[in-house]
Order: sequence, then C-alpha cells, then structure tokens
Amino acid sequence: MMQLTFGRQHFTLDERDALFVAEAILLQRKEPGVVLPDHRSEKHGVIRLASRQAEPRLFRAVPGRCR
Repeated sequence: MMQLTFGRQHFTLDERDALFVAEAILLQRKEPGVVLPDHRSEKHGVIRLASRQAEPRLFRAVPGRCR
C-alpha cells in the first residue's frame, strides 16, 4: 500500500496502482515528452497522469498502512 499526496488530496493505492504511478513518475522524469498510458484501477477507475501538466516535484509518495 502507498499513500499518494497531490496538494491537499490524499489517495491510498494498492501495490499494482502504486507501481504504475511510481513507474510513470520515473519515466516522466527521464523522458519529459513521453505520452503516459492510462491505467485501470479497481478502486479509483482510470488513473491518468498528464506529463505536460504535472511536475515531479508536486508528487510525494509515502508507504501506507495495511489494515
């Protein structure tokens, strides 16, 4: 589990969703012009990260607690 914070919004992601987000952020940092694919999440629906609008410094990921 991972908790992702975008400004004041917090999302708890399972391992599959967290892996997608982490890989997308790393890919965006390496290749800023790349078009990121959408990801289908069972909990959150479609996760869409826009590489041109989002800046890596706005992302903060911390391990979540499993309950």
